[in-house]
Amino acid sequence: MASRQQCRSASVSPTREPESGKENATSKLPPPDVLEENIAAQRDEIFALQSIYEEDFTVQPIMHCPKSDKDPPVNECMPQPSSGLAETTTDDLLIGFVGSLLLRVVLPSDPMALVLPPQLMNAEPDVGQGAPNDGTAPTATVATTPITHLPPVTLRFHLPPTYPSSSIPHLALQCSWLPAQHLDALRRRVAAICKEEGTGSVVLFLIADFVVNDAIGWLGLVSTSSDEVKPSGDFVLDLSAPLSVQASSLLPRTSKAASKSSPTTAPTLATITAILDHDKARIDHLFAQSSITCGICLDSKRGSNCKRFTYNPKDPNSRGCGHAYCNDCLVSYFTLHITEGSISLVTCPNETCKKQTHPPTLPDDDLCALVGDALMSRYTELRTKAQLESQPDMIHCPRALCQHPTKKPAPPEKLCICDACAYPFCFYCLRTWHGNQVSCPIDSITALAARYATARAADDAAELAYLDARYGRAVLDRILRAEEERRLNADWLKAHSQRCPDCACAVERSEGCAHMTCRVCKTHFCFLCGVRLRPDNPYAHYSDRTAPCFGRLFDGADVDAEPPDHVWFDEEEEDGG
Repeated sequence: MASRQQCRSASVSPTREPESGKENATSKLPPPDVLEENIAAQRDEIFALQSIYEEDFTVQPIMHCPKSDKDPPVNECMPQPSSGLAETTTDDLLIGFVGSLLLRVVLPSDPMALVLPPQLMNAEPDVGQGAPNDGTAPTATVATTPITHLPPVTLRFHLPPTYPSSSIPHLALQCSWLPAQHLDALRRRVAAICKEEGTGSVVLFLIADFVVNDAIGWLGLVSTSSDEVKPSGDFVLDLSAPLSVQASSLLPRTSKAASKSSPTTAPTLATITAILDHDKARIDHLFAQSSITCGICLDSKRGSNCKRFTYNPKDPNSRGCGHAYCNDCLVSYFTLHITEGSISLVTCPNETCKKQTHPPTLPDDDLCALVGDALMSRYTELRTKAQLESQPDMIHCPRALCQHPTKKPAPPEKLCICDACAYPFCFYCLRTWHGNQVSCPIDSITALAARYATARAADDAAELAYLDARYGRAVLDRILRAEEERRLNADWLKAHSQRCPDCACAVERSEGCAHMTCRVCKTHFCFLCGVRLRPDNPYAHYSDRTAPCFGRLFDGADVDAEPPDHVWFDEEEEDGG
């Protein structure tokens, strides 16, 4: 007879035996010495499972109280756990345990490629229904997505008072992502394990170990990669694969015949979505519980106070590298760059990542949680503007108070209408729309400025009087100043910058070598000759003896210039400290 202290020592909540089965249950109880041995074996098995599975393991004892008339009704085959610690009396008798195990399947590789069903790749079929995989569809391309964790398989158990001496436990297996036929075969395999072990020994650990480590391979759901499948790991998980020979051998003959006549049903969109959602949630949970060394401040922080640049299958704009940083450092880093408008630096702070053509970024939800709604709104606006500016057929509205990006019309049309302010203007001369029959006035203005400058230089009083009367002295002076400024700007750009070969944006070299990367379109090119360079090896251009820039990587660079103070020294070092 178990005491109240013994019930609590297992950290479980007791459940009393059902009232309707008191007489039968009492008559089925083994002798006291056998019952004591069974309960001791059950306790040892439960304590072992608790130490292995920890938070994934729940259990509570079942109490037999013949004198109580207020026992709650409980299913005798599979009692349900209660939420609290039930009251016990000195007459309560511990006759077994009931509980559940969350079995997390171990994948053969990390990550592993999950095969997506064909109907998810097409827009026409209803992705909510499974499509048969009869092997007739072409297999030239198979879509996959990497996963690290599958939703757990739930094993519910009831240990009767005769277990393990003369009976086996009552078991129920549940899984949300396994096909029905595969789940049936797995349940039969679990029953076979119990039968093979027989009475006299505990079997819960053996069953749990098989489900965790061997089940998906035994069912035939795992295969190696092939030419048609390009996974992230060495193995492929295909939930539409047919049952393996050893698994199908456990099914009844009627089930075998049905499986041969009907093809395997592919998983539905809801199943795939649930798997991907669980995978992300599990990765986030494990990361939040771990200890992370911030890549900026180098302090050790809890994962829940950090962000990691990880790939999110639902957000194709999010690319991951795995680098992690604490929230405080990321807030300062992102706030600075968004405030200054350097949105191309709102990426992973790692130097290697920042040099990539498409650096890893945080999902918008995570970024907004760090910087707040106001800065997030500014970032979104600047990002959209930068994306539009990278397109060669985009131009800014010439109105100083607008400057909204506007798409260029198809040639030979020159009329642009700003999407924001509806201002009509010419794409070429950026002036108010003058009609298709009128040439752009840029040439005439340049000619007028040259005519006025010549008259001033020659001190031609008649010409100056004519121009003054026709256009006005103030207008002429303003045109002349603008034309002179335009000429000086053009001369400076020609002498100190190089046009990007892709987007034609003028790029200035302030320091360093002649290898340039356009900030707008990320094109690699040579500052000396303007030729496009290979992104994977841009410096091969300067090692090619047939190229005009051979050996001229640092031509024009001031190698003797003093380094900037903020790069090399701080105040203490400059003072000798």
